[in-house]
Amino acid sequence: MLAVLIPIPLVLLPMMAITVQPKCGAEPIAPTAIESPVLTGFNQRVDAYMQVHNDVEQTLAMQRVYDDPEEMYDALAEFQSGIRAARPDARPGTIFTADVSALIRARLERRLVACNDKVESVLAFINEERLRGAPQPRVYEPFPWSLGSAMWPALLPALPMLPVEMQYRFADGDLVLVDMHADIILDILVDALPAPASRAHGAHHR
Repeated sequence: MLAVLIPIPLVLLPMMAITVQPKCGAEPIAPTAIESPVLTGFNQRVDAYMQVHNDVEQTLAMQRVYDDPEEMYDALAEFQSGIRAARPDARPGTIFTADVSALIRARLERRLVACNDKVESVLAFINEERLRGAPQPRVYEPFPWSLGSAMWPALLPALPMLPVEMQYRFADGDLVLVDMHADIILDILVDALPAPASRAHGAHHR
């Protein structure tokens, strides 16, 4: 009998054999005195969500192994429903509040400069696996993996650290916060990456 493991995204997604550019370094960026209180607030909101995640998981007595894929998908849907019910007011900006959004945008822009990376190259890499007709991500929906799963590794040290259950993904220039164990989107930071030069130039002359 075939045993099926959850969470689904960690099973279905290919491993990314990509290394961070040595010149940029792989260690997370240390917060400045100004950034520290902003990141503390972000961490508190993440911790509050993780308490909900853990409470729902314990209530449902989620298994780690399923013999029937159908049971696995049903359990995952129940997990997602439990999280939505426990946090009914979730919306864009609930975790990515204005202060941490500004911090992340500034960090990502500085990181691109420090690593000598062009945003056009980052977007091309992110969208390489994107399928035609892929939907836009929405809070409290599963992440649309037809967008692709790639992350530009050099940008990761600029992002606040997360619990192992959560990961970042990009949808074009938007940064998406995903609970990978529940396969549910928790928040979306619109325009996390700076606009490509061509778009910025066009906007300047509108």
